[in-house]
Amino acid sequence: MSEENLTESFTKSVNDRYWIKTGMEVNHRDFPTRKMIVDQIVKKSVAAQGSKDDKRKTFIVGIDCHWLDDVGSYGKGRFLTMELEPFEKK
Repeated sequence: MSEENLTESFTKSVNDRYWIKTGMEVNHRDFPTRKMIVDQIVKKSVAAQGSKDDKRKTFIVGIDCHWLDDVGSYGKGRFLTMELEPFEKK
């Protein structure tokens, strides 16, 4: 990957940090034609190490999605945010 593409990818990920919302149509980067719907954003909150005033950090564990495949079967799964992209009709 060229340095220009790395910079573009990094900039997009930083600027679009909170782009995933519940109910949004997304697709998996390995299955670009499968439209999935975001059910929920799964988060986990943990106490920050070395913190004296009960500060907590929240991490995204994954994104729960559901979809219908080509034969009409219902599917669901949990994915990392970096695996998902906004769904674009082609």
